[in-house]
Amino acid sequence: MAEESDHKRNLMRERDYLSERLPEVMMERQRLKAESEGLKVEKAEATPERLKSIRRRQNYIKRRIGELRTEHETVTGQRRLVNEQLKALKKP
Repeated sequence: MAEESDHKRNLMRERDYLSERLPEVMMERQRLKAESEGLKVEKAEATPERLKSIRRRQNYIKRRIGELRTEHETVTGQRRLVNEQLKALKKP
């Protein structure tokens, strides 16, 4: 019985962490998208040296947004799985 309550407590902690992480991922994606838009505007009138820096930053942003998209999908799937496990524990 104690093992079941420990398992349930661990699942609840994991669900809480995952629920907190999702908004963080979304906020970072939005921030990076906004930064990317700003760089596109700045790129139009940048010097050649600044263009190099802008391109490097845009490449990083693209890569990071891809990583965040993957993380969002993973966290969403994990949260769904944890919720299903918690529901299964509630059933007699």
